[in-house]
Amino acid sequence: MCCKLGHHTYRNVTVTTKSKNYIFIMHSTGMENIKLAEVPPDIRTKLGYSAVLEAEPGKRVRAHFRPGRRTPSGKCTCRR
Repeated sequence: MCCKLGHHTYRNVTVTTKSKNYIFIMHSTGMENIKLAEVPPDIRTKLGYSAVLEAEPGKRVRAHFRPGRRTPSGKCTCRR
């Protein structure tokens, strides 16, 4: 199996471990731990994952705050 992920092309790929968020592969020049979010949807499907990644339950997504707004901790982010 040959696999292109981002700027890297891996040859002779063998997926040795699959977890909820990562895959571990062995390839022609070594080993690599790859975040599932970096794997293209078509390859995720071939590996048995959903093509669309789900948010991890229990994890909150951090919001981006505009200057002058208060963060969840109550601190002001404005520049004085």
